[in-house]
Amino acid sequence: MKRRGFTLVELAIVIAILGILAMYAIPKYQGMVEEARTAQAKAQLGTVRSALAIYYAKNSGKFPSQLDGSI
Repeated sequence: MKRRGFTLVELAIVIAILGILAMYAIPKYQGMVEEARTAQAKAQLGTVRSALAIYYAKNSGKFPSQLDGSI
């Protein structure tokens, strides 16, 4: 029995289907990446807020005069 490969039409159809799927998937992926970055930024702001609250509690109700990383 002789094995046959794919025809050019079959390959073109597969490539077209993959192109259509990519057309919908790529924008969705980019939106998800942006949402992840936003969530990460919010989490980091929460960490800073917590650190400032701890500093405030330990230093008689005073916030640091500047935030230079030496806290």
